[in-house]
Amino acid sequence: MKSTESMFVLFSLVLVSAPADAASSGHYKFHEPSTNLYLGLSMGSMNTDFPNANNSAPSLPAPYSYSLLIGAIFNENLAGELAYTKLGVTDLGNSVNLKGSAYSVCAIGKLPVSDLISVIGKLGIANTGTYFETGGNPGGTETLTAPTYGVGLQINSDKAIGFGLRISYDNFKFTTNNSNSYNANIISLSALFRF
Repeated sequence: MKSTESMFVLFSLVLVSAPADAASSGHYKFHEPSTNLYLGLSMGSMNTDFPNANNSAPSLPAPYSYSLLIGAIFNENLAGELAYTKLGVTDLGNSVNLKGSAYSVCAIGKLPVSDLISVIGKLGIANTGTYFETGGNPGGTETLTAPTYGVGLQINSDKAIGFGLRISYDNFKFTTNNSNSYNANIISLSALFRF
């Protein structure tokens, strides 16, 4: 975990030291951003391919998930993000729940399709920690560092409005005490605020 913590500290320093980027003039004046940094909050729905008590993948409704993130805009086509994601609670049956969270560092590629809307792709690395909770009693946490990726649409926060929205699909890998890796798939809506 020490190497993971060092990675996040280093990326945070990069975000803080990134040069300020004055907001361009435009017709939308919700907020006049003065830096290239932004904060984000997302809420979403998650499912996994981890087998439940009936030895089948858990079915919908999927558990909630949420993320807190900080990002830096490098140019019109590239940003970087550091995020914490709560993977929610997956009910496996027989009073057993699967819980987890993830820390991730990602590059965000953006392809503008209009002045305000971009198609985005996300690629990075995530450290996930998951554990079983049986009858309310948590077990040991299993961690996995693996690639993470995502795609989506974004109403840009790097324009003069200073506020953006993103809808995205994200994939995280996680492991359990059987050493196999599984997928956590999240569809989420994010609010982004540039300051």
